[in-house]
Amino acid sequence: MARWNPEAPVMAQGLAPLTPKQLIDAERDCVYIFNVAPREHRIQASSRWYIVPARAEGAEVSPALKIPGTVFGEEFKRTTGICTNEFSRIQEDGEDVASRILGLAPFCKPDQNLVRWGCFMTSNSVPTEREIESATDHFHERCNELVNEARGFYSINNGMVALTNGRMVSNIAEQHRMAAKELGIAASEPWAAKTVQMSACPACGVPVRVGVAFCPNGDIIDEAKARVARPWLFAEEKRGPGRPPRVEALA
Repeated sequence: MARWNPEAPVMAQGLAPLTPKQLIDAERDCVYIFNVAPREHRIQASSRWYIVPARAEGAEVSPALKIPGTVFGEEFKRTTGICTNEFSRIQEDGEDVASRILGLAPFCKPDQNLVRWGCFMTSNSVPTEREIESATDHFHERCNELVNEARGFYSINNGMVALTNGRMVSNIAEQHRMAAKELGIAASEPWAAKTVQMSACPACGVPVRVGVAFCPNGDIIDEAKARVARPWLFAEEKRGPGRPPRVEALA
């Protein structure tokens, strides 16, 4: 549930606890956020942090993150534009706060959108099957994007890239492996395994994955694979018509 408790002691100096009416308003028209993905999200909104729980293994949807119908917060009092040391109480509509958590509010960036990660908000304390199915479709669409991205990374040096200091790192992250698992294709994708065998390039010594054709410096490791991947490197050089070879005159 949300990390919010209207009965908790007020930390802001000079603010009185919420009134009975404010407490009633907070519990009216609550909004609930659910998650169909096995990934937790921590989002800051309305001067506090909220946690969208991850879906548990074997479950269909996560526990609810409950957003009060009216969210009460605090802010510094301002006098002619200057902040003072005193606080004042502010209130926001719970649905607006939930929209900010999900990255759907105005001025939110596309990468803040949690709907594509399987999160959704509803007025139901228990989500309907249609809501769960719609969120799952969004999440699987995102998983397909991640799988295609991982396949592209893996096609070049098995996803390994060299940093400026020579250290090798993988472009394939945990979210790519999670996407393959969610789509049920992890066993058929070689990049979905966490354990990766490495060896040293015989020419330059840079660590590379076993089975690659080239190292990041361009040295050939497996000639057979290199001939298939870049046949032009092995094409025989042909002489043009040019000048005929010189024949020395007999003495």
